[in-house]
Parts: sequence; structure tokens; C-alpha cells
Amino acid sequence: MTVDPEPLLTAGRDVGTGRFLPGNHAGRGFGRPKLAATLSDVLRSKLEQPAEGKKRKNNAAMIADRLIEEALRGNIRAIMYIFDRLEGSPVQTQFQAQREDIPFVFGWSDPHPDNGHQENE
Repeated sequence: MTVDPEPLLTAGRDVGTGRFLPGNHAGRGFGRPKLAATLSDVLRSKLEQPAEGKKRKNNAAMIADRLIEEALRGNIRAIMYIFDRLEGSPVQTQFQAQREDIPFVFGWSDPHPDNGHQENE
């Protein structure tokens, strides 16, 4: 069985110029699952499985226990991760003055008015 190389050589090319066309012409396909959804499903199923050697704990509980142990040992990354998950990440706020009757004056004075030059006498 021989394969005709012509369709392989012209796929994704302009018929007139023979140059490649921009974009992905093959596409991902509709029957193919998204990688992120598949990975999330696999991770969730692994976390729900019973932990090895532990009758009543699953893998997620074992990971949480280890994270807490690391935080209690002083691991700052574990501490930050726990607080970010429980309290949420801190949001940066900006101060904006609400009163318009207080004037804002910005001034600058040169501490060396002679600009560091001394006059020769």
C-alpha cells in the first residue's frame, strides 16, 4: 500500500502561492477531551483513593496532614499556602483622599543651594 504524498505536501498551503496559511488548519477535533479537564479528573480521583496503610484516610487528608506538619515546623511557604487557601490572597488597596477642601502642597527645597559649588575667593 502506497500513500499519495501530494495531499500531505499541500495541506495548510495556499493553492496559488504554495505558502503556508496562518493558523492551525487541523484543529483539535471535537471528540478529543480538553487536557485540563482530564488532568483535574485524574487528580480528584487519586486524591479520593484510600491512602496506603491507612484505613480511614484518603490521599487528600494525608497531603493536608503533611502540609500542616510543615507549617508547624516553620515552613513559611506552607504557612502562606494555608492562609491563602483559608483567608484568600491579600488584595492590594490604594488610598484615595475623599476630602477636597484640604489642599495638597508639594514642594522641594534644595539642601545645598549652591549646588555643591564653592566660590573661589
